Amino acid sequence: LFFYPLDFTFVCPMEIIAFSNHAEDFQKLGFKVLGEEGLADVIRSLSENYGVLKTDEGIAYRGLFIIDAKGVLHQIIVNDPPVGRSVNEALRLVQAFQYTD
Repeated sequence: LFFYPLDFTFVCPMEIIAFSNHAEDFQKLGFKVLGEEGLADVIRSLSENYGVLKTDEGIAYRGLFIIDAKGVLHQIIVNDPPVGRSVNEALRLVQAFQYTD
């Protein structure tokens, strides 16, 4: 599950495309990619419950949550809105957690 602040910025579309391009790679590992745009969470409950709501601006931080099929949370990464994430690193982490389970 990844959160991103806004649809039409420089970083967000690049991340969305990157996660989309690798969706099949995640699927092969038994994971689904779910993206949540901060403004789509109209009452901000999802962003707030996951602890990624930037309350002063009403947008989400760039949060990444790696949760397995059993509902076990393995990794949380939260970046400030201007700083993007590496999809390749997210894939590496998923593979590493599967290897160690």
